[in-house]
Amino acid sequence: MRPVRRGVGARRIRVLHSGAARNAVRARLPQYSPAQIEEAFLRGDILDVHSSPLTPDSPVRRGEDLWAFAPIIDEPATPIHLEILKSGRGWMCVDKPHGLATMPRGSHVASTVTVAARRQFSNDTIVAVHRLDAATAGVLLLSTIPDTRACLHRLFERGRVEKTYLAIAPLVSGGVSEQGMSEKVELRIVKERSQPRARVVPGSANAVTWIRLLDSYGPLGLYEVRPLTGKTHQIRLTFAHMGIPILGDVLYGAGASAPMPYLPEVCNAEASSRDTTAPVLQLPRLPTTDDISARSEVVIHSSERSVELPCTRDAHDSLTARFPLQLLAQRLHFTDPTTGDDVEVTSTRTLVWPEK
Repeated sequence: MRPVRRGVGARRIRVLHSGAARNAVRARLPQYSPAQIEEAFLRGDILDVHSSPLTPDSPVRRGEDLWAFAPIIDEPATPIHLEILKSGRGWMCVDKPHGLATMPRGSHVASTVTVAARRQFSNDTIVAVHRLDAATAGVLLLSTIPDTRACLHRLFERGRVEKTYLAIAPLVSGGVSEQGMSEKVELRIVKERSQPRARVVPGSANAVTWIRLLDSYGPLGLYEVRPLTGKTHQIRLTFAHMGIPILGDVLYGAGASAPMPYLPEVCNAEASSRDTTAPVLQLPRLPTTDDISARSEVVIHSSERSVELPCTRDAHDSLTARFPLQLLAQRLHFTDPTTGDDVEVTSTRTLVWPEK
């Protein structure tokens, strides 16, 4: 069993050649200097298959498995607090904030929902059943005991979880341009492991998304989004492909293959009273990744200060650079695999949208 320490799992290392443990670790972890590896042994971060600490000179055999705990470089200043929206036997739904990765990977380790949940609830068996991008906020389903994990995964694999998102993006000509109108978008999406972006390619569709315009405010639309499949970055790429990248999307909001619509020159009727020739769009300040690391709980208040941005042709890129992705996993609907109960979970978070 993989050892876990303060919510973080160790990495498995397969020994390539028999000999001293330090040589086996150096061969598999060349990104670390010899001095760093020696320090790892001193900290007790290198373990044998039975989770007992090894010394640098401990003999190991080819084909043997070792465990290594990597240094944590993203330890938050204060514990991350997750709000439980609903729970059942073997699962819980939490309200993920913007800027927090779902699972430990790469430089994201301690500042992830998985590790934060393990620490907050003193349960090292917690894992995420599905994944939300770090930039996306909202409802996330976690497995809390191994016994029901496979059943929860099968719900997603078989399309038995209804997922509803909210997104803010520019209005589009045609299609979902009228309030209440829905459009089914079918694309073939591929993503190479080494590339940060997914892309649309010719071929039979493997990503299906329903999009409905709920409301409009000036040049922007509030959309309800229901993905019927679960491809990486499916919603973000679908909107970018339609030429209306989601507000705050720094990955797909600039340089997309489809033409990019920009905010018009006149966005705010109050601009005439200001001492400037460029009208402005006022949006409340949203929490950033730094906010999440510095505070135990992040709450968006409409009374927080506003940021003014000129509504020129560069306004959309300025917004994406300064505001979190305006994409919210608003609701999950599924049948509890243990009890058969109908479960609907709704996020308490909101996007930047004016009250009417």
